[in-house]
Amino acid sequence: MNQLRRQVGDLDKAGHVRLMNKLPEWNEALQSLVLRFNKGRVLAPSAKNFLICMMAGQDKREGVLQFGKTRKRRYALDFRHPISPLQAFGICLSLFKWNI
Repeated sequence: MNQLRRQVGDLDKAGHVRLMNKLPEWNEALQSLVLRFNKGRVLAPSAKNFLICMMAGQDKREGVLQFGKTRKRRYALDFRHPISPLQAFGICLSLFKWNI
């Protein structure tokens, strides 16, 4: 179990992984909220952009799913364990049903 805990991250007492949406930060120069993404694949602003992180300790967060606009009508989806391909696709597909 200890080896699995190191691989997956911080598990709670029931063995669940804590995931949370990364919140945007205020950028004084732009006078706007800005969400910083990993690896620079998300290039265009969009209300559909998001980053889900796994809590890996008290203050450490590791990105496990990012979805964002790269250019007009093009989006990038990046994910890793513990998110499966089906879960990642389902989460992102649900965004297009909303009128954001």
